Order: sequence, then structure tokens, then C-alpha cells
Amino acid sequence: TFNITAPATPGTYNFQWRMVHEAVAWFGAFSPNVAVRVTAPPVTICPGVSVTLDGATDLGPALQSCIDHIPPGGTLNLPPGVYGIGTQVYINKPFTLQTQGLTGSTASCEAAGSGCAVLKALPSFNTSGGGFLAVDSTHEVTIDHLVLDGNRSARLGTTAASQCAAGSNRYGFNARMSGCTSCRFTSSVSKNALCGSGLEFRGNDAVITGNVFRGNGQNAVGNMWADGLTIHYSDRALIADNVFVDNSDVALILGGGRSAVVQNNSISQPGQVVFAGLMLDNFNGSTSGDFTGALVTGNTIDCSAARNCHFGIELGPHPWYLSTNTLGGEVHGNTVTSARQGINVEGAGTAAAPLLLYGNTVSGSAPSSARFNCGSHRTSDFNINTADSVVNRNGDTTPVTTFAWHICP
Repeated sequence: TFNITAPATPGTYNFQWRMVHEAVAWFGAFSPNVAVRVTAPPVTICPGVSVTLDGATDLGPALQSCIDHIPPGGTLNLPPGVYGIGTQVYINKPFTLQTQGLTGSTASCEAAGSGCAVLKALPSFNTSGGGFLAVDSTHEVTIDHLVLDGNRSARLGTTAASQCAAGSNRYGFNARMSGCTSCRFTSSVSKNALCGSGLEFRGNDAVITGNVFRGNGQNAVGNMWADGLTIHYSDRALIADNVFVDNSDVALILGGGRSAVVQNNSISQPGQVVFAGLMLDNFNGSTSGDFTGALVTGNTIDCSAARNCHFGIELGPHPWYLSTNTLGGEVHGNTVTSARQGINVEGAGTAAAPLLLYGNTVSGSAPSSARFNCGSHRTSDFNINTADSVVNRNGDTTPVTTFAWHICP
């Protein structure tokens, strides 16, 4: 009789044994294989609520119970581990949701040793409510040092995936923060969204900094694409120091943000195609498209040698739809590398609120023409459709082309 110590990491492990004459030979048959399931010990996430972090049990109701019983302005500190989510977690009051022990840390959840709590969508998750984490009609909510994992590969073939394929992309969101004023999403990761968006945001005075948006959606399959970060509107927002890797619709898109600052974000597409790295839009007129006083600067867009961006930076909605022009905005000091079309302006600026565009660096754009969803199209480093856009170039004499892209995603 002998004792065997199982691995400390949760999982299922095969166990067999056999006799050995030490330093001579093994002999006899193997014992029957035994699959030993190792589970993490229960952890307490709030008074009276303990859970097992096995990544497979739906812990949405347990998290919701804690959130509901913590007063407005309170904090739920989650122990590190994987929280399976099959039921939407909903916040509608001032609140902080974060990983235990990481308050004040500026390290991303992808940093070595960060030990963030992971909220992971289960294959059973299926709701049109826009994400397995939803914040609605409130203010001063902080999501900090969490990993939101849409578990895309395990959810293909599910009812939610069928809804995505049919065009109902809210079934595929990781998270949304709607009508959320002075809200923060910081030092977190949103990855592997099924479709739609890694994070959809609506609300003024947002702070979205130090996050990673990675591998959301799939560009090659119709309607299965996803933005990294979708901001419908946020006046005075700060969107800074985020990393976007291999998202599949637009990595970072804004539909309006007066006096917003979009600064020092890194966007790269080493593995899949994206419609645009960064875009100022108005969602076909459903948002204001007002960027008066907004500053977009210091952002880098690297589309890789494969030219995996249709547009490095797209300013204006007209390649998608012929809605009214966006208003204002100052775009300078950004770098675009190896897009099919480097910077494109179409449907941006008015006589009263021109787009200010100068001092950007573009290189490696597709020579002369490239393939887009609408077919082949002429390309260049800089294009301004002067027939439908009003641009103040602030003395910038960089050569531009002036061709139209209308309805050519």
C-alpha cells in the first residue's frame, strides 16, 4: 500500500503503475488506468458564498448574488482562478469588480505573474443581452485586472454562434458598458469574443487604459467578425495605452467623442485581416460622429507584411455607408505600416467643423491597388476624398490621392 500525491493544478490526470526491479527491468502488467480528477478547493468570493473554480461550473449566479448584496460603491475582489460563466453577470450601480490583491497595479493581466481572475464564457452561454458581463444605466463602475474570455473555439456550433452567423452579433459580445458615466475599464484583457465586440461602450467620461484586446472574432467567416473595442459615444474619454492584436472587424472604433483623447494605443494584425485598425465613424448616423476637440495621436497600426488591414486609419463612414459626415477631430502623430490603404478620409469634416489631419507617418501601403471586399481598388499612403470631406491639413504637404471609396468595405 502506498500514497500518491496528485498535481496541485486542477484537471484530469491518467494514473497507472507497474513493478520495476530497480536498475534491472520493468516487469508485469500495468495496473488499470484511473482518471483522477483534481479540483481546486472552494474559495470564498463574498460572505456566505463559496465556489469551486473549475472553469466548467456556471458561477454567474454566485457572482450575481455577491454583486446584489454589496452596497452601491462597494467592491468585489475575486480570488484568481477561472470562473465559468453560463449566466450573464449584471451591474447597475456604482461598483468595482477586480482581482484580489491587484489594486493599484498597472501591469496588464497578460504580464507574467499577474494572476488575474478569468471570467470565461461556457458553451451553454446564450443571451442577446450583449455579453457575459453587462453594466447598464449607472455611473462610476470600475472593471480592473480581469480577463474576459469569450471561449470562441469551444462555442462554435452553439446556438449563440448560429445567432452570430445570422447577423445578431449581440449574442457574441464579451462585455458591454451601456449608459455608464465616469466608468473605467483598466489593466484587463478581453479576448476570443464569438462575434460582435470584445467590449462595447456607451457613456461620457470613460477611462479605458492599459488593456489588451486580442483575437476577437474571425474575419474570414461572414458575420463572425468582432471589433476589439467599440465606443458608440464618450465625450471626454481617455482611451490610452491599450494593445489590440488580431481583432477582426475594426480593432478600435469610435462613433463620437467630443474632447476625447485616443493616445498611444498599439494595434497589430499579424494573423488575420481587419477592416480597419482605427476608425472614426457615426454608425450610419445612429451616433453623433461628433469629434469636436478630440485628439487622436501617438497610435501605431502595424498590419504586417501580409497587409492584414483594409485601412490602417479610416476617418469617416462613407466606405461603409453614405451617412452624414463626422465632425471635427485632430489626427496627428500616428504611424501606419503595411496597410492596403494607409490613411483614408471619406465622409469626415464639415465647413463648420473640419477634420484637422497632419503629421502622420504612413509606409508600406499596397502599391497602386489591392483587393477589398468590393473588389480591387486603387490604393495609396494617404487618400482624401475632397468631394465629400473637409480637411485642414495644417500646412502638411505630404502628397495625397483623391479617389472615392463609396460603399467599398
